[in-house]
Amino acid sequence: MVYGVLTYSYKNVPLSSLYNYDMAADSVDMHQSVKTLVFKTCSRIELYCYSEDYGDVENFLSETRRKHSEREEGEILIGSGAVRHLFRVASGLESIILGESEIIGQLRHTFNEYKIDGLHSKQLEYLFENAMRVGRKTRREAGISNRQSGLYHAAATIVLENYLPNMRIAVVGSGFVSKNLLAELKIANPNIKVTVFSREAAHAERLARLFGMEYSDFNIEMLKDYNIVFSAIKNGTGINLSGPKFIIDLSVPRAFAGANVLHIEDVIRKTGILQSNMNLSLAEGIIEKETNGLLGKDCSGGAALKRIL
Repeated sequence: MVYGVLTYSYKNVPLSSLYNYDMAADSVDMHQSVKTLVFKTCSRIELYCYSEDYGDVENFLSETRRKHSEREEGEILIGSGAVRHLFRVASGLESIILGESEIIGQLRHTFNEYKIDGLHSKQLEYLFENAMRVGRKTRREAGISNRQSGLYHAAATIVLENYLPNMRIAVVGSGFVSKNLLAELKIANPNIKVTVFSREAAHAERLARLFGMEYSDFNIEMLKDYNIVFSAIKNGTGINLSGPKFIIDLSVPRAFAGANVLHIEDVIRKTGILQSNMNLSLAEGIIEKETNGLLGKDCSGGAALKRIL
């Protein structure tokens, strides 16, 4: 059993153009012997795969990279490198904000969606289950400052620092990112009022009701009447929107442009987020041990093909 990953992230491509490397599970040309799982966040797009043959994994990832990037940007890792990378991702060691805890929820969300599609593989399921376990273990044993180190918390902090009772706040999008922002806002200020906008009214209603907020169909003109707008949508076009005091745009690709827009890099810079006090050497040791441990077993508990990896 051989694992592999093709990863595009803030480490190897500009965040502003990350969307150019987007991969959807149904757009990846799969070899019959290769199973895949796509993992995406605001700062990374990654294609994980496995096969029983090293050559199949290598050829598959190389072909996919050629298809999705003209200059073959990104990084390919195979075998222990792929497993170690995912464990580092789950532990927050590959995040823009070192040690951020939000990545675990993103992995869990992706994993649950993957299982729902009915085409999931036992081997990739095993890999991601272990990654989430290792991420929790690393935080528990190597230490992390607190939960207030993530991007959603940083975005919520900006909103709350500028919030007045009569201000109108809009959240555009009804997915995982919007849900996490609303949770952060609600924890910090239970009385805060927000309107959720989405192209899918039913999705907006479901998310709004979860937090006791209002909801509406998405209408770009209506956003001009809001003081603060948070955007987390797909297929943005980088439009200018006058009216709001500022827009926090975590959309991929970017949905908004202009002097009143804050993107991921701006959010981090504006909030001056402190990096985690995680014991990095201990964290690396845990990840190395867990990587070797996983490669010493297959998903049934039998001997793994260490000679291949």
